[in-house]
Amino acid sequence: PETGDNESFMTTAQILNYLKTYNVIQLSEKRMGEALHKAGFERVQKRINSKNPVYGYRIREVSPNPFLNRV
Repeated sequence: PETGDNESFMTTAQILNYLKTYNVIQLSEKRMGEALHKAGFERVQKRINSKNPVYGYRIREVSPNPFLNRV
């Protein structure tokens, strides 16, 4: 994982919903978090419209198949 300007904050549930639009995938939020941690992503907390912290990951959204957009 690299840090940069194109990062966005997403929870594991948001990441799973994004991936489900492109692929039929059966993963739990716990397993997704474990996979992200194993891949080297750092879990961070952020307060979004509330007093309670929300845990998620700083990631960069990419197309699941980058070859589809090539000409």
